[in-house]
Amino acid sequence: MELIFKIRTLFFAPIVFLFFMNLTTFNAMGQVGIGTTNPNASLEIIASNVATPANTDGILIPRIDEFPASNPTSVQDGMLVFATGNGTPAEGFYYWDNGTTAWVAIGGSGAQKIDDLTDGKSDSDGTNDGSSVFLGVNAGVADDSTDNRNVGIGYNSLQDNTTGISNVANGYFSLQNNTTGIENTAVGYTSLNSNVTGGLNTAIGSQALFSTTAGANTATGYRALFSNTAGSRNVASGMEALNFQTIGSDNVAIGYRAGFNNITGFQNVFIGSSAGFNTLGNGSVYLGYQAGSTNILGSRLYIENSNADPNNALIYGEFDNNILRTNSEFQIGNPTGTGYAFPTTDGTTGQVLSTNGVGQLSFTTTSLPEWIDGGSYLTPGDGIMEEVLIGTTTSADGKLLVFSGTKNAAIEVDFDGTADYGILISRSGSNIGLKYGIYNDLGGFSSSFTNWGTYNNITTSGNGVRIAIYNTVNSTGTGNKYATWNYIPISNPGTHYGIYSDVQKANGYAGYFLGRVSFGNTSLNRYLMPAADGTANQVLTTNGAGVTSWQNNSNSTFALAKIRMFSNYVHPRTGWVKQVFDAVTFDLGSNFNNTTTYRFEVTEAGYYRISGSFRSNANNATTNLFGVSIYVNGIAVKANLQNHHGNGTIIRTVESVEALNIGDYIEIYYYSTSTLTVNNSSLYSLFEVERIR
Repeated sequence: MELIFKIRTLFFAPIVFLFFMNLTTFNAMGQVGIGTTNPNASLEIIASNVATPANTDGILIPRIDEFPASNPTSVQDGMLVFATGNGTPAEGFYYWDNGTTAWVAIGGSGAQKIDDLTDGKSDSDGTNDGSSVFLGVNAGVADDSTDNRNVGIGYNSLQDNTTGISNVANGYFSLQNNTTGIENTAVGYTSLNSNVTGGLNTAIGSQALFSTTAGANTATGYRALFSNTAGSRNVASGMEALNFQTIGSDNVAIGYRAGFNNITGFQNVFIGSSAGFNTLGNGSVYLGYQAGSTNILGSRLYIENSNADPNNALIYGEFDNNILRTNSEFQIGNPTGTGYAFPTTDGTTGQVLSTNGVGQLSFTTTSLPEWIDGGSYLTPGDGIMEEVLIGTTTSADGKLLVFSGTKNAAIEVDFDGTADYGILISRSGSNIGLKYGIYNDLGGFSSSFTNWGTYNNITTSGNGVRIAIYNTVNSTGTGNKYATWNYIPISNPGTHYGIYSDVQKANGYAGYFLGRVSFGNTSLNRYLMPAADGTANQVLTTNGAGVTSWQNNSNSTFALAKIRMFSNYVHPRTGWVKQVFDAVTFDLGSNFNNTTTYRFEVTEAGYYRISGSFRSNANNATTNLFGVSIYVNGIAVKANLQNHHGNGTIIRTVESVEALNIGDYIEIYYYSTSTLTVNNSSLYSLFEVERIR
């Protein structure tokens, strides 16, 4: 320490010198003692009483309100001052660090909270102070210091965040560009670096999810999902898993470089180191080390522990072609027990699959008898259909030819005018149960040609009545009577026709009914047509219990509602938020709930025209996004989301026509991430629904 005494006059100099000498003791080594005659250092100051010191025992370092306008020099490196707290610097001791050319605080009250640190920041809006914490140069520098519940640790972590909430960034440049994205977690060097507005992402690992701007992705490992920009709901775990994926969604990759080169694929599953390494398509499943790593096509299945091709992989499949292949011995159960194993190669034509009784199947050649008892039928043993003749070959009457090659008929019956019936079936007796005079089952035909259960062709001349099918029911029992019964199971493909009529004559009838007519798809869901015609302009009306009648037309009772707000609405600035419409202008169908759910509830299936709109309460100079959207069952079906032009009021309108079912519900959502007060005027801010068909 250098002691400088500036003596203004010669008169005071001796007095000051004698006073100083009375207080200070010097020794031969140049040491200075104050309160002691035996200093143990260059300067030692002893209190007047160690146990009960006076309030003057101590030293006063120079006190300042502001740091000097000109920085000290290198010869003053380490110079000590005390800031009073009455100026810019916080109260406390500071020393000059010439190496950094800065005044550095020394403990004490120099830094009382994170905000006092040069590389620290915390929210300080007066409520829940400390809910956001940032440590590191530029960490959270743009945060609006409200209760955003963000944590950023590391150089430039969460640097651009303004209003994004519940984000965690730990690492150099992690979540650097995030502004309004929410609930993201980034741990590692430059993890989630490019994300701006995406939310619900988790990135753990150096450069994980580096390029993403979308949401709901999870990446664990070095450069996992590194190139992803717009893809969502992807999961990548492992070094460079899904490394080049950019816009694909709903992919899962677990393992080193799993799905490495997949760029735009959707709905793929890669499990195993380098599984699906080169796959470019969608909807594939790969399981095992290098499984399908050389394949580039989508909709493929590989279960293999190497890079084997489709002809050598343990299990291979094609989802788009419904193919499942095993390139190994296929077993059902354990062949050493009660199970059996299939052959790995095909047999020759005509061979059959047989078992050796100890678990091994093989294709073998066997000789068959002329006819085989198939249980309900006799079938040719050699598989070759041959004709069976019952009767004579010369007489037309009484000849029954099974599988007639001459007429291409399964059964050929020839008769001339002396016979009255081609086939006569008579049944008597009282046995109960179903009985069939003729039963046709063509289920075994796989041809694309037309199959006829019964085909009648009448070509005779003359003027008599011709009837292709004539059924008379004369039974006197109490059971139901059906002259014709047609049944087609719902599982059958193609278009189904219970009765199909094609009448070409202009004055003919495709259907002519005398008696009551009923329609429907089940015995309980049907309706009865009126027995007589109505008057002009009447409409066919049902009573809901299966009876229709002709009634005079009445006005439509379709749902129609117009809803507004009782008061202005202040948007919470959190993106899409359901709007509370609580003032009913009219609601003809009583569909709108304006007290609890604030939504339109559908009670009749049909087509509905839906519109929503709003206008801000005042002019707005921002250029942020504002929007209005129609939600059906909690899912957006149409939206109008645009940036404001920076001048005047904000006006947004959306309209859509939707096919809705009973139980569906409709809501209107508003979008804003900045200040927005919606005017409740019935001219601008409305929710309207009209059933149109």
